[in-house]
Amino acid sequence: MNRKEAVIGVFAIMGIITMLFATRYGVGISPDSVVYIGGARNLLSGQGISKSFGAGEIEPITHYPPLFSISIALPGYFGLDLINVVRWLNALLFGANIMLVGLMMKRYTSSLKTSILGSIFMLTSVDMLFIHSMAWSEPLFIFFTLLGLNLLILYIEKSRLIFLISTACIMALGFLTRYIGVVLIFSGIVAILLLNRETIRKRILNSIVFTCIGCLPIVVWFLRNFYVAGTITNRKISFHPISLRKIKFAFQTISVWILPEKVPSSVRLTFLLIFFACLLVMVRMVIKNKKYFKKQNFLKKISVLAIFIFVYMMFLVISISFFDAYTHIDNRILSPVYATGMIIVLCTAYKMLKFIKDREVYKRILLGVLIIFTGLSIIRGAIWVVHRSRDGNGYTKRIWKESEIIKWIRDAVPTGTPIYTNGADAIYIHTWKPARFLPRKIDPCSRKINYNYLSELSAMKKNLENQKGVLVYFKALAWRWYFPSEEELRKRLPLRLLFRTPYGSVYVIVEE
Repeated sequence: MNRKEAVIGVFAIMGIITMLFATRYGVGISPDSVVYIGGARNLLSGQGISKSFGAGEIEPITHYPPLFSISIALPGYFGLDLINVVRWLNALLFGANIMLVGLMMKRYTSSLKTSILGSIFMLTSVDMLFIHSMAWSEPLFIFFTLLGLNLLILYIEKSRLIFLISTACIMALGFLTRYIGVVLIFSGIVAILLLNRETIRKRILNSIVFTCIGCLPIVVWFLRNFYVAGTITNRKISFHPISLRKIKFAFQTISVWILPEKVPSSVRLTFLLIFFACLLVMVRMVIKNKKYFKKQNFLKKISVLAIFIFVYMMFLVISISFFDAYTHIDNRILSPVYATGMIIVLCTAYKMLKFIKDREVYKRILLGVLIIFTGLSIIRGAIWVVHRSRDGNGYTKRIWKESEIIKWIRDAVPTGTPIYTNGADAIYIHTWKPARFLPRKIDPCSRKINYNYLSELSAMKKNLENQKGVLVYFKALAWRWYFPSEEELRKRLPLRLLFRTPYGSVYVIVEE
C-alpha cells in the first residue's frame, strides 16, 4: 500500500471509532443475535454449537451456519465478554469493509478521489452503520464477499491457480457464515465460465475445482446437522411465491439509499425510477463504447460484481418462494447489494466523467449529483450515529436492561423453573436462563397452520401447573404475530396475574 492508498486507511480507522462510539451502550441484539451468541457460549462450555432456549433443552443449531459463532467464541475462550467481543469484531469489520471498498475502487479506476468517495459512502451509509452496529453475521459476510469477489477478478485477469484457490477458500468462508453465501459459489462459476480467457475445457475444469473447494466446508457442516438433528438447514421446501408486497418493500428499501426515509415513499420511488433510467443510459453508453471501457479490464471487473448482484437477487426470490417466506427484503438482507452496487455505480460514473470530458454540461451535472448525494449521506450518517449512541438497540435498549420482569427472573426465579414466553431469546440473553417459546399458531417460515397448537397449549399448561412455572408476555414483542396474543392466552388458560409492568406481564397457572 502506497502513501495515497494509506488515506483510505484513515477512513477505515474513522469507521472503527465511529462504530465504537455508536455502540457505546452495547452492540444491538436481535433474536438472531441471541442464537449466534448463545451458540458461541455453548461451544465454549463444551456443548457444541447449540442453543439453550426455545425448546426447553439444549438444541443443536442448524438454522444458521457456524462461522460467526466460532468467530465470537475464539476471543471468548480467553474470558472476554461475548457481547463485547461482537461489538469490537463488528467495529473492526466496519473498518475492514470500508478499506476493501476503497482499495477495490482505487484498483478499478486508478483514482484516489473515487476511492475516497466510496469510502465516505460506506462510512456514512445509514444501512452500513446499522448493519455493523448489530450482532449479526452480515458484516463478516460482506467482508468475505468483497474480498472473494476481488480475488475472483484477479483470477479472471491473471488466470493463476493461486488466485482460484484463494477465491474458493474465501468464498467457502462466506458460505460458512451465511447460507445465502451459496450465491458466491454460483457467481464464481458463472464468472469463470463466461469471463475467463482460457479454453472452454479448462474453464469447466477450473469451475469444478472452485466448486469442490468452495463447498467442502459447508458440506461437512450439513453432514453434522443431519447427524445431530436429522435436518440439513432446519428448513422445509414448500411453495409460497414471493408477494408483490415484498417486492414493493424491496424497492422502498433501495429507495432509502437515495433519499431519506422521511421523504414520502412515492417521491422516493419516483427518484428510484429516475435513478434506474440513468443507469440504463449509462449501460447503453458503456455498450456503445466498449473499446474505451474495456481498457484495463474495467468491463470484466464490473461484470463480476454485476453477476453477483443478479445471482443474489434471484436466489432471494427462490429462497422466499420455496424455503423461508418469513424473509424480509430489507436493508439487512440487501446490505451486500449496497456495498457491491455502490462500487459499480461510482466506478462507472468516474469512467463516464473521463469519457465525456469534452461535454462540460454533462460533466457538471454528474459532478453536482455526486456532491449532493455525498452531502446527504454525511448528514444522515452523522444524525444516525448521534441518535444511536444515546441508547442501545434491540435487546440492549434500556427498556430491556432496566426491565423489572428481566430483573425478577434473574434474581427471584430459581434455575430450572419452566418459563414460557414470547421472548425466550430476550430472557436468555439478559439472564442466561433458558426459557421456552409459547406454542406457535402458524409457522412463520412456511406460513402453514400448526395443527398441534391446542395440544401443545395443553402440554404447556400441564407443565406450568406441575412444575410451578411462570408465563411471561412482553408487549414489546407483540410483532411476533405467529404466537397467541395475551388476550387469547387469558381466555384459553386459567391464568392468575402475578404482576404487570408497562412492558409486559407475568402469570402463573391457577390449579383447578
